[in-house]
Amino acid sequence: MYHLGYYEDYLRLRQQYPNFHFDYPRDWSLKEYGTLWIFDTIKSNRAKKVLEVGCGYDTFFAKEMKSIGVDYWYIDKSNNYLGIGKDDKRFYNAVEERKKYGATFIDGLLGSHHSNLPDEYFDLVFSISVIEHISDEVIPTVVNEIKRILLPGGCSAHSIDIYPRSTKAKS
Repeated sequence: MYHLGYYEDYLRLRQQYPNFHFDYPRDWSLKEYGTLWIFDTIKSNRAKKVLEVGCGYDTFFAKEMKSIGVDYWYIDKSNNYLGIGKDDKRFYNAVEERKKYGATFIDGLLGSHHSNLPDEYFDLVFSISVIEHISDEVIPTVVNEIKRILLPGGCSAHSIDIYPRSTKAKS
């Protein structure tokens, strides 16, 4: 299923979760909408085991998943910043921060059949502003790995930043 998010959707989520504040450079952004939408999707699906793909420096989900009793895992490659630029110190500070909340870190890229990602384990696999950075050639291996690690009937939810005139939107 594909869902195009509108400003009204964002406003509804901001009203639903008024206590969440994000340090983005503007009052609202696609990443903030994506974060709220994913959080709401996790709660709506009553997911108990989730994997975030390509979280970069963001620690929001580690903290919030612990507070609602969700087993939070995340996968990212520590020396391969395809979307955010390389900053090892900042990356490892975020890893340490997530550890405080009991998050499980997998150092790798989804699609490489990582042995530390168990078969049929996760209720939900998600990403925010990541999929648009994966090449068209690699997407099928990422999708196959998501199928492998999701429980039967599990959910894969991805917030994708694509603008109508972008080359990625055409593909």
